[in-house]
Amino acid sequence: MPIPLIGTLFSFLLIIGMASRKTPLHLAVISGTVLVGLSCGLTPVAVLAVAWQGLRDPATLELISVIALICISSYLLQRFQLLKRAVEDLDRLLPTTKLTIMLVPMLIGLLTVAGGAIISAPMVDQLGNRLQLEPHRRAAINLLYRHAGHFMFPFVPGIIMASQLGGFPATSLAALMSPVTLVLLLGGYFFLLRDITTEPPREDAASRRQHALADLAGFLLNASPILLPLLLSIVLGMKFTLALALGIALAVALIWWRQQKVAQELPPLQVIDLVMGLYEQRKLLFAATSIMIFRGMIISTNVLTPYIGSMLAAGIPLSLLAVVFPFLMGSSTGQIASAIGICWPILISPGFTGAKLPLAMLMYISGYLGYFFSPLHLCTVLTNGYFKVEISSSYKELAPIFIPLPPLMAALYFFFH
Repeated sequence: MPIPLIGTLFSFLLIIGMASRKTPLHLAVISGTVLVGLSCGLTPVAVLAVAWQGLRDPATLELISVIALICISSYLLQRFQLLKRAVEDLDRLLPTTKLTIMLVPMLIGLLTVAGGAIISAPMVDQLGNRLQLEPHRRAAINLLYRHAGHFMFPFVPGIIMASQLGGFPATSLAALMSPVTLVLLLGGYFFLLRDITTEPPREDAASRRQHALADLAGFLLNASPILLPLLLSIVLGMKFTLALALGIALAVALIWWRQQKVAQELPPLQVIDLVMGLYEQRKLLFAATSIMIFRGMIISTNVLTPYIGSMLAAGIPLSLLAVVFPFLMGSSTGQIASAIGICWPILISPGFTGAKLPLAMLMYISGYLGYFFSPLHLCTVLTNGYFKVEISSSYKELAPIFIPLPPLMAALYFFFH
């Protein structure tokens, strides 16, 4: 086996092994990055140059900005109880808190920003308190329902990427993969929520209907610092950092309007609290930055591409490669759109005359599995960091839910091929 491929595989084992021994994740990922670079024949100076390029990449800088802004927003929403009121209003609108805790991350999952699970984490945490859930269960719920809809929403980047490369409508691929979303929703309820018996007491149906309009208005008002960035980003296409900044400004305005004393309370003690809160989140910022550097190393060294072409020439079935290599690329980059964008042009030649849609489905689902369970998956890193749980504990909660996906993927491929 070629040295670059061995080095890349060992880099994953190194990252997982170091993280499991309580090594800070950013140090584990940087170690893996160095191993990939050296195994690909780069000099230490060249490794540093690639790392520096990844660090100053606009995507990296934007990600750091987004995480910092989300930390500020989360502090304001929690410190002044806007989030608490929003969750309570939404919970009164819906028949069960279980439904609320499923719906919140799924709705916020419409915003497919890198590491976006951190946006829904505070709300899931609030609902988890009401259901008396353990932190690792809250983390698993946030991760699962954040991503469950990404197989049927036709505007997520990976589906759009596949549709553009394959020349078919994004809605066709989303419709083909919709059974995956259904399996994840049902599996999530069965394994994560079915045994929860601590449902908070609720008003009767007549009282809920009577107060529905007021509860809806209260939810929209209290959640507006979250909803406004989503609306501006998804509907109007505004840059997410700017949308988040406007959401923070709206939160400050609401606090000012709601609490007369806020003008005296904010300086200087609350400003100090905010700075300390951001300092506590430094590990999230370091981890996110290191992952983007690792991704840059994988893309710069182009370590997997030559072996794909060799295997196709050796007669290995295209369907098998459409499963294996997107999985590896999703694992190594921590991004599904990157996995599709890199693998599609290599696996599917311009003159390909076979059925592209089933192959796109194979590539997307296998790439998504690699991406979802990758130690470089930003949502996993940020969610587990927020809830202060080990990544392995949330993986144990989630693994049974994802077991049906490979046979479902095979069934869909052979039925529609």
